[in-house]
Amino acid sequence: MTMVSWASFIKSFRLDQELTQKEAAELLKVSQPTLSRWESGRQVPDMRTRRRIQRLVDSHAGLRNRLAREVVARSLCAQALLDQDLRIRAVSARFAELFGCEPGELETRSLEGPHPLGTVAQEALEAAQRAGLGQGELALVECLGETLNAEGRRLYLRQLWIPVIIEGGHLRIRVEVLPVTRDYYEGRRSAGTRVQVLSLWQQAEAVDMRAAAPATRRLTSF
Repeated sequence: MTMVSWASFIKSFRLDQELTQKEAAELLKVSQPTLSRWESGRQVPDMRTRRRIQRLVDSHAGLRNRLAREVVARSLCAQALLDQDLRIRAVSARFAELFGCEPGELETRSLEGPHPLGTVAQEALEAAQRAGLGQGELALVECLGETLNAEGRRLYLRQLWIPVIIEGGHLRIRVEVLPVTRDYYEGRRSAGTRVQVLSLWQQAEAVDMRAAAPATRRLTSF
């Protein structure tokens, strides 16, 4: 990392953990003035200290990741946990049942193969990234998609994407899935809104995904 990126990395970790500079300095076993110089970019930690900081950040992210997996796995609703590459990291029993699979069959599934959430998954991720997902901004994505389950049955799904970990470069997204009727799905599609994003950057972004004009994406704020 460069001097600037280390400064941002350390400050982001401290703010994510809701620590004061004094508390963070004690955690990292350095003085508060030293931490202040790191965060301002006036000084860079030595290699040994960088490794200690990285291990600390990874351990905190690991704990939150395991908690996020448990929350999803124990949910009574149809939920999945995705990483930033849209690989499935955990699913609830209801989610697996909906797609006609065992939970273990879905984990690590990515967009490189058939993805349970359908092609809209990539569109939803791109819309969320434009709205600040992954840069410390809260974003809630609502989207509609269609896909086939393991038995070949077509599913129409309303999905809510909720970021649950944005820390030290780690991102996890909890996806809640609700089956909807074909009429509901087609009605929303014909209205031109299949993906909506709410974030701190903008109140709402509606992405035009009408089948009649698949190459056109009209962005509107309302």
